[in-house]
Amino acid sequence: MDRRERLRRTADALVPWYGEHGRSLPWREEPSPYHVWLSEIMLQQTRIGTVIPYYLRFLEEIPDIPSLAQADPDRLRKLWEGLGYYSRVRNLQKAAVQILEEHGGEFPRTYEEIRKLRGVGDYTAGAIASICFGEPVPAVDGNVLRVLSRITGDGRPVDAEKTKQEVRKELAEVYPEREAGAFTQAIMELGETVCLPNGTPDCGNCPCRAFCAGAEGGWRDLPVKAGKKPRRTEEITVFLLRHEGRTALRRRPEKGLLAGLWELPNCSGHPDADEAVRLLKDWGCAPVRIRDAGRFRHVFTHVEWEMRCFEAECGEEAPGFLWADQTALNEEISRPTAFRKVLDGCRDGKGEEMKEEGIRLELRDEEWPQVPPDHDRVIARAIAVDGDGYYYFVRAERDDEFGRATLIETSGGGVEKGEDPAEGVKRELREELGADAEVVRKIGVVSDYYNLIRRHNINHYYLCRIRSFGEKSLQKDEIEDFHLSTLRLTYEEAEAEYEKRACTPLGRLIANRELPVLREARKLLETP
Repeated sequence: MDRRERLRRTADALVPWYGEHGRSLPWREEPSPYHVWLSEIMLQQTRIGTVIPYYLRFLEEIPDIPSLAQADPDRLRKLWEGLGYYSRVRNLQKAAVQILEEHGGEFPRTYEEIRKLRGVGDYTAGAIASICFGEPVPAVDGNVLRVLSRITGDGRPVDAEKTKQEVRKELAEVYPEREAGAFTQAIMELGETVCLPNGTPDCGNCPCRAFCAGAEGGWRDLPVKAGKKPRRTEEITVFLLRHEGRTALRRRPEKGLLAGLWELPNCSGHPDADEAVRLLKDWGCAPVRIRDAGRFRHVFTHVEWEMRCFEAECGEEAPGFLWADQTALNEEISRPTAFRKVLDGCRDGKGEEMKEEGIRLELRDEEWPQVPPDHDRVIARAIAVDGDGYYYFVRAERDDEFGRATLIETSGGGVEKGEDPAEGVKRELREELGADAEVVRKIGVVSDYYNLIRRHNINHYYLCRIRSFGEKSLQKDEIEDFHLSTLRLTYEEAEAEYEKRACTPLGRLIANRELPVLREARKLLETP
């Protein structure tokens, strides 16, 4: 069966499947051009479960295109806070002004006209044109490319622009003219609920299984990616400056990373405390007390910030900064996630520690007792790697009122009474991943505490090499309402997944616990 025939059969199969299985989402309930446009822009680089509350809150305050065009840009940024990629909301407003000025306030109705709006690319224009106006124009993004590469057995690199354009042309030839919108949403739905991006796809419930080239295991090698350039790393020092309960902020330049947003004052490099004091005096801050508040890390698409933070009490409010109280920080001023991490991870300005989950890392410490007196249980965990250098994790998902909540962590579980943790970790790998593995060495132990369940754990981490897999599949396991599946990731993909999940308290706890161990494991693997 050639690629075109598989695409044609995909169109025939997906439209009726979507009619029966499509989820009820806010923008599908009222699919006006403004609603679909807003949702598609928010969904770029962001999961549905995250987007829904932002979408509803945004619409409540900005219900239509005229209100978007006239909104205060700072208010728009505050409504967008936490979604990241702030250029999206800037372009939304510019496009709203464009619609008022060039189209009399009416949303353009053809792909070509929609494509001319500020910040609208081929995918978004295709989605709006097909869903809202029935135009048979494909909407092709990474999600669609992954699904179609598996169905057709396509080995072209999906991260190449040439591949995207070729697939778009091929898909256009089979687009159902009377069901264009349904087909567009059906491919999206399949990629989000069945043909998952990482881990095991739910082939048993896929309407394309009978003709899918990847259904019998070929999906493991698809899609093919040419590979990304490594992110560059930048060292910066962030200053959390306080004066009488107010915090210093400054506006970033209007061009470049985080353009036009408020930031905590910072400088490049990692100066020592004496150099930091001199810099604060140059800024006119008159520091009374200063302390090293720790180190933080934030990953953008193309750059990674390694941040050192100094917290200082200032004798006066230096000029050149906006000094904001806590109410303004919470309700009025948008704070990029990189700087929110610093604000959330430091003291609250009154000498009281924030209720942050505790992590104590002791790498390669072989002397810890199995159960320290103040800990509730011992857990054995595996940094599991296969012969091709891929790392294996457990993804836990459950549906909530906003969509699907997702966490990832290493494979592991409680050590049974009298059991050696090294044997426990091999048992857990058999039970969870169906994997036969050898323990290469112990990496270390991590003590953690999670406020919500008030439980101390002692986690023994082992570097494990997977030798083979049996028939066990986490895809069918259900534990505490979580649906579990396996993730097979490169090191860079794993780091990105942990960073993505660190927006919730539990996700942050897991990321803080596991990222240092993952980095240590990588060092061990790279050591001859």
